[in-house]
This record gives sequence, structure tokens and C-alpha cells, in this order.
Amino acid sequence: MYKPLQYIDKTKIFTGLQYHEFSPNLFLSQYVACYWTVYSVEAIHDVSHRIIPDGCVDIVFDLNEKISFITGISDKTEFLNLSGFIRYCGIRFLPKAIPFILRDFAIDSLNSYIEIDTKNKILTEMTKWVLDENDIEKIIINIQKHLEIFFRDYTINGNFNTILNYSLANNGMIHVKDIAGYYKLSEKQIGRYFKENIGISTKPYLKIIRFQNAYRYFLNRANTSIVQAVDSGFYDQSHLIKDIRFYLGDTLY
Repeated sequence: MYKPLQYIDKTKIFTGLQYHEFSPNLFLSQYVACYWTVYSVEAIHDVSHRIIPDGCVDIVFDLNEKISFITGISDKTEFLNLSGFIRYCGIRFLPKAIPFILRDFAIDSLNSYIEIDTKNKILTEMTKWVLDENDIEKIIINIQKHLEIFFRDYTINGNFNTILNYSLANNGMIHVKDIAGYYKLSEKQIGRYFKENIGISTKPYLKIIRFQNAYRYFLNRANTSIVQAVDSGFYDQSHLIKDIRFYLGDTLY
């Protein structure tokens, strides 16, 4: 199963911020990567907080401002300027769940913040409850209760789900033309499946998944070799470093 990485390298996070991830229950683990919290242990001032592309979408709750929103997939690293006492929590959804979360908003969701559809009573009720609660343990328990009901009616385009699983199983290390040939579809058809279901075209999405695979492989490793770079889906070390810099702004060395 795909395991997105976010904020794994603790040395790259401002020391006044705390980031934690919590695992979902067994049923929800097929849809939810994790629940997460970001909070400050003291008032902070103009801290640049990095969020790297992970191929997922999140529901984000600002517990201070009492607002919530859905983040579309991001194809670039985002730096948030944080000040004051920070109290965020969120739900990170696995790629499989994205079409069910975004629904009609998917096609225009790339690099966007989306309001939670008030017509969706389950998510609306869950959001209201979370924003009225302060205890993170109670928040997670209640989130899981609502999501278990929400995903009982889970549906997805069967063709897209198969192609998505194939792409993830190959860690993004596959060309669109190869996917098209394997499934006897045109590259345009596959691109349309991705855009309509998760809001991003096939090639940039595969690049994100490939980067995530490399990030996992190289995190906290030194003296990497060209052979290791190839094993991680990159043609050579310079290609690896170029993509690491694109998403992280620096190398892992």
C-alpha cells in the first residue's frame, strides 16, 4: 500500500513546531494515510513551514480560526508563513479515496483549497464537531466514526482505480505510453481518467510518486551511488538531485 511521506526529517522542521501522525483503524487504512497535527509549543513569528507534494489530498482543520477546507493535490512544494500559536489537525487521504472526497470538484482542484460541500451531511457534521473540540484524542475518535459511515458508500471508476493501483505499485517508475499499452487505452484517455478523478495529469502525478519513492529511499542516507539512484527510479544521480531540489529546495546530503 502506498505510504506518503510528509515532514519525516525532523531536523528540517522549526523546533518550535510539533508534527505528529496517527494511524487510522483497519477499515479506514485503505482510504486514510494518517491523521496529523501541527501545533506550536510557544508563540512563533514568521516561521516558513514546508509542505512537500505527496500525491494525496487532505481535509485541514484550523482549530484556532475555526475553519476547514480540502486541499487538492499539489505538484509543487508549498511554504506556509506561520505566526502566533499554531493549532492545526488534518486527515490525509490515500490516492484511492481522492475521487470520493473531491467528487465534482476534482478537475479544477490542483494546487487549490476547496470548501467542504455543505450538501455532504457526513463531512459537514464531522467538520462542525472537530472545530468545536479541543482534545485531539476525542477528535480522532469522532473523525473515524464519521469516515466509517462516509466510506460505506464508496464508489470509484473501476478503470481508473486499476490504472492508479498499477502506477502506485510501480512507484511511478513507468511511462504513460507503457500504461496505455498495458491497458490498451490511448494516452489521452489515461490522462483524462487522472484529471477527472484526482485533478492532475498522469505525467506530473507519476513524477510525484517517483519523488516520494526516492525520498523514502534516500532519507537520512549519505554517499548514495548511481546504482541506488537507478533503483529508486532515477536515471542517474544528477537526475535525482534535480528532482530533490525541485521539491525540497536542497539535497538530502
